[in-house]
Amino acid sequence: SKIEPLPHDLVQSRMANYAAVLLPMGFSRETSVYSHFNIATKMAECLGSGTVTFAVGPESAAMVRYLRNYKLGLVVSNLAKSSFHSALNRLSDPRNRSALIEAQTAHVRDYLNLSVTTQRFARASGLLV
Repeated sequence: SKIEPLPHDLVQSRMANYAAVLLPMGFSRETSVYSHFNIATKMAECLGSGTVTFAVGPESAAMVRYLRNYKLGLVVSNLAKSSFHSALNRLSDPRNRSALIEAQTAHVRDYLNLSVTTQRFARASGLLV
């Protein structure tokens, strides 16, 4: 049976009900050029979802570099089973899980909200004029 799309206004609350939201990136040669530079707009939504962001992608991917730089979410940058087991163990620890969610929420509040982003854009565009 066909699964109907979730209305946009329900996405955020539904995401918070899951153990994690997956942010996948390709490991293939063909996708590496794209993932090296791309930060999906959905990443901010994942970080602000109220649950852990679980990113899987190569170290060279922009989103992996961003998440590691700010110590956000869980990141697996290789396809070894042991890496996934380690990440899932961290996810299942309630204190660790809470700390990850708190860090993500604070980051979104301090760096990725509309007001902060608008101010940065205004400053940057003023430099170009």
